[in-house]
Amino acid sequence: MTIRVYYEDTDSNGVVYHANYIKFCDRVRQEAFFKKNIAIQDENGNLIIRKLEARYLHPSYLGDELIVTLHVKNLSKVSIDIYHEIFRKKDMQKVFVMDIQLVYVNLENKIDKMPDSFLQLISVHQS
Repeated sequence: MTIRVYYEDTDSNGVVYHANYIKFCDRVRQEAFFKKNIAIQDENGNLIIRKLEARYLHPSYLGDELIVTLHVKNLSKVSIDIYHEIFRKKDMQKVFVMDIQLVYVNLENKIDKMPDSFLQLISVHQS
């Protein structure tokens, strides 16, 4: 997915604020669900972030177009491990990478087996 960097994404020097890279990755994950008409949560619970490791490699600037990718590394009944990469479109410079683990939490805030609809959607994005 391509995302353009807007003024609201940057600091006073026009450099993308570090937390916004995480937001860009979150948009890609959400968009995968939206495109399949599947809610990120259901009547029994929702997906939450259990672990996150981010690495900032190079800066991005106001007006840049960024390509954000999603690769499922591991899929189990209770967790999804995803690897995100963000590239600056004009030169394909890798600017950010992130490993994230999502788990399904039920209404009692306990990790539970993931609904089949979530597993089917995410498995489409495995590489």
